[in-house]
Amino acid sequence: MSIDVKPKGPLVRLAAWLRREARAAIAPASAAAVLAATAAAQSQVLTLTGPPNAHIGGRFAAAGDLDGDGVSDDLVSDGSDPGVVVVYSGSDGSQLHAFPSSGLFTGFGWAIAGGHDIDGDAVPDILIGAFNNAAAGWGSGSVFVHSGASWGLIRQHDGSGAQNLGASVAFVGDLDGDGVCDYAAGATHYNNYLPGPEEAGEAYVYSGASGAVIHHLGPGAVGGQFGISLASIGDVDSDGVSDLCIGEPSVDTQGFFLNGKVWIVSGATGLTVLTVEGANDLASYGYRLAAPGDANLDGTPDLVTIAFDIASFHNGAAVLSGASASRLTYIQSPLALASGSSGGVGQFLDTVAALDGNGIREVLVPYYFGGIEIGHALVADAASGEPLYYLQEPPAPSDFPGALANAGDRDGDGRDEIATSRGDNTVTIYTTRTLVATTASIPHATGGAATFDLNAGIPHAGGAYFLIASLTPAGGPACGGMPIGTTVIPLCYDLLTSFSILLVNIPPFVETAGHLDGVDGKGTAAFDLIGQPLPASTIGVAIWFAYIAKDGSEAGGPWTLASNAEPVTVN
Repeated sequence: MSIDVKPKGPLVRLAAWLRREARAAIAPASAAAVLAATAAAQSQVLTLTGPPNAHIGGRFAAAGDLDGDGVSDDLVSDGSDPGVVVVYSGSDGSQLHAFPSSGLFTGFGWAIAGGHDIDGDAVPDILIGAFNNAAAGWGSGSVFVHSGASWGLIRQHDGSGAQNLGASVAFVGDLDGDGVCDYAAGATHYNNYLPGPEEAGEAYVYSGASGAVIHHLGPGAVGGQFGISLASIGDVDSDGVSDLCIGEPSVDTQGFFLNGKVWIVSGATGLTVLTVEGANDLASYGYRLAAPGDANLDGTPDLVTIAFDIASFHNGAAVLSGASASRLTYIQSPLALASGSSGGVGQFLDTVAALDGNGIREVLVPYYFGGIEIGHALVADAASGEPLYYLQEPPAPSDFPGALANAGDRDGDGRDEIATSRGDNTVTIYTTRTLVATTASIPHATGGAATFDLNAGIPHAGGAYFLIASLTPAGGPACGGMPIGTTVIPLCYDLLTSFSILLVNIPPFVETAGHLDGVDGKGTAAFDLIGQPLPASTIGVAIWFAYIAKDGSEAGGPWTLASNAEPVTVN
């Protein structure tokens, strides 16, 4: 362990105060109350609230920075009729704009996408699908392309007959080489409101510059719901142009029933590169799709689909090779398996930047059950399928999870945040940081408590942890951190570090060592100075915290995780 002790200025004053006060009788109820308030806490970054009488949370998409404040904003759609798509500030959750539906039963907002500029004003624009809009007859469907700067309509694409255009929408990159991002939309021809047989689904790729059709894809099988999902997958065929994948979950192939199919289509030519078919009855490959990048590091982008596994009789997500169409891994929730119910996966699937340090994206999978207490989202490694994190929302009016999506990196730490909803007219955005200070500052005049959420993840469930304090974060000339076990604590060793070690689990260091939850690897801790005034000379001092943790399966093993460092400021 590298040690750099420089007892100067604020450090001396704070250390002297700790020597006098740390072992003083601090009411036990104070520490207990502090931790009780956060015992079930999830680390929330932002909560988005819908308009009165709305039910926002049906769909979520990162919109890109629309208001120029440097933070990506949010698109959220209503899950009820007549429907609305609301744009929220990613900074403070305020409403920037609302796009209302043109009427009842239009499916307005069933599919939304953002984050790419097509009109050349350097502000990302917005796609909204309304699969049942009656612009050209009941069920014809529409896709609306709106400016993210003025909110005005750039163009509108209408389906024909009962085409259900707008069942899915996605930006797909510049496929025609004109320097403008193009976009795609699915038309499933699958409408339960209309009499008569279904037809074969289709999909369209449109020029971002002109709106002209670049590729007309399909048709799939009659009733197969070809086009219900779309995703830009990356360059599978190595021609320098990004390709796309299209889902057809209700098709029967290879003698199976509803096993589903995923089509990988060339972005350059529109021709089929590869198809991947479900390996059992009810697999429903293609119901929802996401692009994890190159999960098996073979140089070809892969894909992930919601899928039902007949062997375990549970739902999950299958990671599929973009090169060979083989199944690389199957992701299932241990909570779902332990529940004894097959449950189900929600209508969402997404990926986030690597959280486990291997550089491979992780997969987000939502689960719901008959009991709302075990509905949850799972974050798993796309390469191995290993469960990494649970995100469990508190009980809400609906046990069917709403939106679950990548919300982008809000705090600049290199880790994407996660947006989710439970059908109660709110969307909550959670951080994926391993340590979160839920209290940013402590008043010097009265004292206060800084509370912490620890989220080490499923691999560390039940493992030991130790929260450490310092006045100096790692980096710069001070030090490069404190090596311990197989990791490095992002703090510099000083007198405050010594006190946090010597006074472990003694106020003001409350539950700073122990074992993480045996299921999800979460925990709480506190730095409790309630009723303990600090010297005025400590105003402006930042106290930094970080923790180390062991793997849950190795009680006597090395420390394998070091959290991020979190500051708490004296004011």
